[in-house]
Amino acid sequence: MDRFRNILLVFTPPNQGVIQNAVTLAERNHARLKIVDVIEDTATYRGLAATQSAEEFQEVVAEVRRNEIEAALRGFGVPLSKVEIKIAFGVPAEEIIREVIRGDHDLVVKTAAKTYGIRAKLFGATGLQLLRQCPRPIWIIKPGSIANVDRALAAVDVSSEKEHDPELNRLIIDLACSLSRRPSAHLDIICCWRLPGESILASGRAQIPKSELDRNLRIAEAFHRRKLEEFLGTFDFSNVSHEVHLIKDDPAHAIPQFAKEAQADTLIMGTVGRSGLDGLITGNTAEKVLNQIDCTVFALKPPGFVSPVKLEP
Repeated sequence: MDRFRNILLVFTPPNQGVIQNAVTLAERNHARLKIVDVIEDTATYRGLAATQSAEEFQEVVAEVRRNEIEAALRGFGVPLSKVEIKIAFGVPAEEIIREVIRGDHDLVVKTAAKTYGIRAKLFGATGLQLLRQCPRPIWIIKPGSIANVDRALAAVDVSSEKEHDPELNRLIIDLACSLSRRPSAHLDIICCWRLPGESILASGRAQIPKSELDRNLRIAEAFHRRKLEEFLGTFDFSNVSHEVHLIKDDPAHAIPQFAKEAQADTLIMGTVGRSGLDGLITGNTAEKVLNQIDCTVFALKPPGFVSPVKLEP
């Protein structure tokens, strides 16, 4: 991967492997690396220094946290001169997004939340808010994983008529190829299709003969296959071991199932249903997919994405 020049790493101890890989990624890309640590609630510590002003107290807390980060970096053999450290106070996701905007970062790296129980969410509240609202790519790495990508899954939708989706599809495949252009890596590309109104045409008052329905299904599949082949034909897949999968299914079901069966370690996908306006929302399909997977996620936003989080005056 050699596409990022200004990386922001969210400090979430203990993420030694992620820190080391972020440093390696920055060196490989000749990129700047900043570590941001957001302190959300200092109220629980106020009794320790009741006579200090709020400003003085924040300075003390920030100094302690900075020392912790510097100690961790030294313990990993990372020269402090190669990393900038920023301590912020507030709601974590919002402060991270503001730092992204202020610093014009082109990648955010974060360790996923730990899971507790089979139904637990992998990303946690901060991760989900970043996935929904951060204007730059988010790389949320599963705990215990390393940043190398050996089995990537890229999800695209070539049938969408939304304005920015073709550009988003291109960003997804560009990044997937960049991540997978290694001898040990493999890339699966998945695209789902459905025949609109199939259930109505198959039964009920609008039912049509099975032979006609089958013909319509073959036409729809051929249409999607051609569009997918035309789209992928514009990319350079040299030195990328890859397979393409056109699947007739709801993507909210097919993508998590395929990710599990293929043992994907990283999912690359878009996470926005609409673009070009303030207050964007995560697409329903993306939300359903994210609630079902347990692998690392690389989430991309389309050109024109505007985060609802604003810089403070």
